[in-house]
Amino acid sequence: MTEKYKNKIFFITPIGKEGSPERIHADFMLSEVLRPMEKEINMEFVRADEVAETPDKIDEIYEYIRYAEMLIVDFFKLNPNVLHETGIALAWGKVPILIAPSDERIPFDLRQLSYIKYAVAISEPNATHHIKNLQEPIKTKIEKIKQNPETMCYKRITHFLEKTDSLGNKIDTISNDVKEILARKNIFNAEYIEGEKNAFDRLTDAIRRAKIMVKTTRFSPFAVSEKYPDFFTEIQSAASRLEKGFQRIITVNQGKKLEELTREYERRYGPLTAKLTPGSDRWTWCDGPWPWENEYNEE
Repeated sequence: MTEKYKNKIFFITPIGKEGSPERIHADFMLSEVLRPMEKEINMEFVRADEVAETPDKIDEIYEYIRYAEMLIVDFFKLNPNVLHETGIALAWGKVPILIAPSDERIPFDLRQLSYIKYAVAISEPNATHHIKNLQEPIKTKIEKIKQNPETMCYKRITHFLEKTDSLGNKIDTISNDVKEILARKNIFNAEYIEGEKNAFDRLTDAIRRAKIMVKTTRFSPFAVSEKYPDFFTEIQSAASRLEKGFQRIITVNQGKKLEELTREYERRYGPLTAKLTPGSDRWTWCDGPWPWENEYNEE
């Protein structure tokens, strides 16, 4: 914190044009309520129009909200600028000292924070007791903040930011992991290979080079087991060699194998079902023994 903001309490209040009810109220609160306390609390109250005379000086207002030692907000007439600046303060994790006329209906979200009510007639003549009734709790709040600055911290936003930071760290970790994977060349190879033999040769080579696990999909062990023995030799080797073995093997074309077996059975022994299968004659029967009879005779 620079010297500029040291011992400063930034007063957020509706200001309005010269002579407007808002300006009259803001001037009264600053000159009759707040500044008379400065010597006792050893701090100085600063208002927006004193640090930003024109709208293009809005950054200076934000800087005071961010860096002033304390903030005090007056919800007089629930001015939109005041609500906006209060939101900015809460987003930065700072809880202002909130004050409001006793008849003002505070928005639900802000009602969750403690605020000090003051008499609607505070600016009327002979209302010094109303002024004192507002000054005392303000001074008490200021002393509490001095003794324990954490009482000014908006816990809800800080907890949210902690969770956000935690999530952000996880996202960063995942992002770094992805970058590391992508940096490892040849970890992902996708290409079109023409011809079954060429495809299985490449698969065989990939399984041979695998170091952690193999994931294979869409092949029929029945259809290719005899045609590509090297492929299945490597699969068997990988199953015992790799740390995670196979994550998933999906076999397809089971119907094709069933058709092959059915055709072979019917070639030897005759029709298996009433449905005509390719290459079979449903009326041609085998005169020899049934398979189980052969097994029985062999025993």
